Amino acid sequence: MSLIYIFILFIVSIIIFLVMREFWCWYWKINERIDLLRSIDSKLSELPKSPNSILNSTIKKSISVDEGEVFKKYDLSDHDWHEK
Repeated sequence: MSLIYIFILFIVSIIIFLVMREFWCWYWKINERIDLLRSIDSKLSELPKSPNSILNSTIKKSISVDEGEVFKKYDLSDHDWHEK
């Protein structure tokens, strides 16, 4: 008979634990934090892997926009990049 009481106490303890766990996850906004972290992770995975690729694309864009002015301002033949 005491084994049944121990078993019932064990089951009730597990149920109380699960209910309280859900309450504390809601109270501390754990579920929202997990969703936010997953959103951040998915956005970061869309970015290029190498920082050099970001830098190279930025340089290419800036040069292609002002290419004519770059060649007018700088002498590219001696690679000193001094203004004329």
